[in-house]
Amino acid sequence: MIQLAIAMGAMSLFKGFQQSRIQKQQAEIAERNAQYASELAVNNAEVEKQNRRMKAQAEHEQYVRRRAIQEASYATSGILLDGTPSQYLQAQVEADELNMDRQSQASYAKQLGILYNGQQQATNYLQEAEAYKKSSKMSILGGFMGAGSSIMASGASMPWESSGAFSDLKLSDLNGGNLLDSSPYSPLKLGGF
Repeated sequence: MIQLAIAMGAMSLFKGFQQSRIQKQQAEIAERNAQYASELAVNNAEVEKQNRRMKAQAEHEQYVRRRAIQEASYATSGILLDGTPSQYLQAQVEADELNMDRQSQASYAKQLGILYNGQQQATNYLQEAEAYKKSSKMSILGGFMGAGSSIMASGASMPWESSGAFSDLKLSDLNGGNLLDSSPYSPLKLGGF
């Protein structure tokens, strides 16, 4: 009976440590995902910035060509560029510049959105990693508790109980009842917790 309780306790400990190891691995994956999401957002924002820069250059060249064609049309028709044609061309330049500014602002807003979404994803992954780390610690604690309950449920006496070495020990004597945190062999300190 005692051997069965000890075996069940050992299995509970093994299971707790296995779950802890798996959850640590999941935490590492979540941290890597957070790093990847952050780097991807920065790269995508930079790509958007480069694309806008190339589009702006192409638009500027297109606007310059169009104005040159308009000026040449006026010149060949014999219309002087003073007065209304000049005002029209100036208004066209201002409209083109305003259009380019609006598109640049929209691109900048898109870049900020990309960065914000990347930051949100990274934050979510980091929170997930923290949850896995906490769960890992609790798995080990659960393993120890399961082992203890298996042995206690069997009704087996502990080796120290027969010698009376700890017979006068009270729960309050265990450093305020916080034995798991104070012991150098605490399950919370095993494995670098």
